[in-house]
Order: sequence, then structure tokens, then C-alpha cells
Amino acid sequence: MAEGGYILILDEFQYFNRKGYKEFCSYLQAGVDRLADKSEQVRGGLIVLGSVHTEMMALLEDRTAPLYNRVTDTLDLTHLDIGSILLILQDHAAPTPERLLFLWSLFEGVPKFYRDCYEQQVLSAERKLLLRRIFFESSSPLRSVTDNFLRSWLAALANPVSAIAFRPLGDLIEEADQRLADVEGGALEKLVGQLYEERSRRGIGDFPITHRVQKFWDRSDTEIDLVAVNKTEQAIRFGSCKRSPKKLLSDVNNFKEHVDRFLQTMPQYQGWTQQYVGIAPVLDAEQRAILAGHDIIPQDLNDLTRDLN
Repeated sequence: MAEGGYILILDEFQYFNRKGYKEFCSYLQAGVDRLADKSEQVRGGLIVLGSVHTEMMALLEDRTAPLYNRVTDTLDLTHLDIGSILLILQDHAAPTPERLLFLWSLFEGVPKFYRDCYEQQVLSAERKLLLRRIFFESSSPLRSVTDNFLRSWLAALANPVSAIAFRPLGDLIEEADQRLADVEGGALEKLVGQLYEERSRRGIGDFPITHRVQKFWDRSDTEIDLVAVNKTEQAIRFGSCKRSPKKLLSDVNNFKEHVDRFLQTMPQYQGWTQQYVGIAPVLDAEQRAILAGHDIIPQDLNDLTRDLN
């Protein structure tokens, strides 16, 4: 087929790393080597697809694997960027900051899970209905979660889901929603960091970055939710991210004390332009004025998602 000009695609290729299928890779190696010997005459080719990265690497990158050193090109498909998620929400739900944070806390940018929500018709549903349909009902696509990473990712839901057999469903969904609200605080920090990177990459942000945005903490209990660096302009921006605007306002002095300790341990930034930013999912005019009065730039998810889609 490859010699005839066809592109042959083998999906779920990671399964060939499992018992009973490994001989196939040796046969495939022989075929690939025959084609490689006359590559100038081969108009087609072979594409293998797999979603389990470690098993794909074992098949293609391990020196003992039959297909080692046979790969000619690699295409890594990353998660959806936030602009793409906003487009999905525009088509199927209201792209509010609260909805974006809720879904991103659960699924980040994994396309499959957004499709699961679409097929269950809950992309625009209120929080508890989405949790019920996706995790708790007998036909829920994510009720039996076996992936270790996903289990830790959904720490807010693992315990309630495992208690379905002996606790009232309504109580479990209520508990899951409350746990998820706690998880969303950490998710907000990661979401904001990614938004800063995407906006900088597209040239639409108010702070171009030259270093990866990251969180900072050390053994002296100095913790800063967002540190963005623009080495070209010698500017550094420190961010405090809170799911609750009230907590954001009450933490102003503590936030600045953490920045002062950071600058003491990182003297190379003391002569740079230093900026403070306070970030919550939604900020009203009064909250923005209070932050601005403390020389803190107010930003919410409406600000950070503007012009992304």
C-alpha cells in the first residue's frame, strides 16, 4: 500500500506494546526497513497514533524496541489552548469566567472530556447536573476512572464517587461540588499562568514574557502565585490569584511581604521595574478600585480571555 501511494494509519498503536502483540512490531520493522531501502520510490507512508505517551515511547524510542530509530517525523498533539476552549463554550454554553474555571479545573485542555460533556448535553448545565451526568450516574463516561494521573487530577471527586453504593446521591454531589471549589483555587493559578503565556505568544498581552511564567515558593514560606519575567525590558510582574475576591483584597499586605522576601533572595531583580497584579475570576468596579489604591493592577478572567478567541 505504501509503495502504491497510500498513507496507512494505525490508531491506538500503544496496544502493540502488550502481551500477545509484540511480534507484530518485528514484522513491521522488517516492512519499514524494506521501504527505507527504496524510500525515493515510495510515495506513501505509515502513521502510527497513540494516546499513552509512555507506551508509545517504549515502542518507538527504547533502544531495545524493534522500531527504534525508524521514526522519520513526529507530531505531538498538546492539549487544547484556552482560546479553543472558549470557542467551544461560545458554541455550546456561556463563556463566563466561572464556567471556564469550572471546566478547566476538571478537564484542563483534554479534548475527550469536552466531547464527553457535549455528548451528555451538559456543557451549559449547572455545576451539580454536570457532575451527576459525567461522574455519578451508571452510564457516566468518567464514573470508572482508572488512569492514575486523572485520579489525582480529580481528587475532589474520587472519594464521593467511590461512596455511591452507600450514601445518598444528592449528598455526594454536594460534597463533590464543595471539594471542587477548593481545588479551583489551585487550578486558577495554573489557568492564569497559561493565559499569560498564550496572550504573550499571540502578542495581545499587557506583559510580554521572555521566561516561562511560574509559581514561586521557598523554605522560608515565601509563596507567590505568579511570577512573570520580561528580561528584554527588565520588568518583573508578581501576581496573587484568589478564587474569592474578598480573600484577594484581605491578602494585599501579606502578598507584598512575600514579594519583598522574594526580592531579598533574588537581588538580580531589585533594580528592575516591579509590578503587582491581583487576579480573581471576576472583579467588580469597587474591588478594582481598592486594588488600584494599593498599586496593584486588577485583572480577572474576563480581562485575560479578551481577544483570545
